[in-house]
Amino acid sequence: MKIVVFLGFALNVLPAAAKVFFGHVDQKVTVECGDSTKPQNLEWLYNGKRVWIIIRNGFPSRVQSDIAKRSNIRGSNLEINSVKKEDAGKFTCRADGKSHDHWLYIVSAVVTPSGVLQEGSDASLQCEVHNLDQRITVKWQRPDGSLIHDKTVDLKPVKTSHGGTWTCEVTAEGGESFTTYLTINVKPPASTTTKSSLNLVTKEILFPLPAAAKVSFGQVDQRITLECGIRFIPNPTILEWFYNEEQVLRVESITSKAQSNIAKKCNTRGWNLEINNLKKEDAGRFTCRANWESQEHWLYLVSAVVTPSGVLQEGSDASLQCEVHNLDERITVKWQRPDGSLIHDKTVDLKPVKTSHGGTWKCEVTAEGGESFTTSVTINVKPSSPTTTKSFLIPTTKEIRLQSCSLLHLGLHWWIWVALGASYLVLSLLVIFVVLMSQRVRRRKKIQSQNARCTQQVEYSLVQLPVPMDQATNTG
Repeated sequence: MKIVVFLGFALNVLPAAAKVFFGHVDQKVTVECGDSTKPQNLEWLYNGKRVWIIIRNGFPSRVQSDIAKRSNIRGSNLEINSVKKEDAGKFTCRADGKSHDHWLYIVSAVVTPSGVLQEGSDASLQCEVHNLDQRITVKWQRPDGSLIHDKTVDLKPVKTSHGGTWTCEVTAEGGESFTTYLTINVKPPASTTTKSSLNLVTKEILFPLPAAAKVSFGQVDQRITLECGIRFIPNPTILEWFYNEEQVLRVESITSKAQSNIAKKCNTRGWNLEINNLKKEDAGRFTCRANWESQEHWLYLVSAVVTPSGVLQEGSDASLQCEVHNLDERITVKWQRPDGSLIHDKTVDLKPVKTSHGGTWKCEVTAEGGESFTTSVTINVKPSSPTTTKSFLIPTTKEIRLQSCSLLHLGLHWWIWVALGASYLVLSLLVIFVVLMSQRVRRRKKIQSQNARCTQQVEYSLVQLPVPMDQATNTG
């Protein structure tokens, strides 16, 4: 039995040179090799299996495992992206024949059930540490500063004093520690009221905002900047932003982001959080934490739409909707007509649409603390076509005259074009006739000239003919 106990103890002791690193699920972690020089031959192993290898004068090569695909080499260090709880374990860096062992622990703090807790209900806080052994200690720190030396805290029942930031501290065997946070919100229980007064008090008992919470408004497809709001911390060493209790990004020596959709759209501007291309699903609670100080924010997304879109036809039906995307109903909505009158509702039905409905409609959204936001939508109304009764279907004498006049003008214009066309045709034919006659006259003159020449030649030839001999004798 003593041998078994000794072996168990020996298995749980870290090597003297082993270093401990902590990581968060869905974040990035860098495991340092431990060799200060730049090695020519480098190899990284995970739980004894090769992940990366760099040989002298060669290119880095990695295996096809899941963790290898999510990792990169930075100098001699191993950088792992999108950390998973399964990544916890032993990492070994071999640099020019020297080995350096490291242990990676993955920590996550969760509350069950998630979301806002109801006072009087049951809940549980769990600080989970994913590793290959149990060489760690875990403790919770309540919002009031008191400690609980356990990884699990049962809140039975949940009290309003449980609301606030809980701190989970994980300590390794060698003294290395890691801290993560979890913010809990508690809403009072619904008070018992009579049926007649239930509707009047519903909004008042719905999950009041924390006193220091700030409210911001945004619009879909636009950009918004949330100010951290924490004062008296000139140079924070750690800055974190959370969205509905899930970490979005963390700024320490470097900036690391989660892999969620909203994290991909976020950037830091100093202490502030800038969110691009807002979607209605982005509405919710944001928390800025700097050096363990927290500031909460509530983001509402507002959109004003008219159905159907485009130009409205007078006499048709339409509807205006001022949509507010959030996690609760701590808001009031009202519409202002183009004439300035108010409608205390988020929906306005235009049945039927009138020309007086045309113009700019304003939607004003007001939060519980008095913060307000205004957006507008412009409506254009097209007058309907005039309707005529059966008695007006018979045209009057004046209308007949107008129609005849218009037809007369139309016929006159048509004959003018016909006359112009005929004139051009006659003119063209005349030109062709003149040309042909001219050519014919020229040919006649040419023929007559040729005939005259021939006649002259014949006469000349006759004059030159010799006299016969018998005629000469007779003459003598």
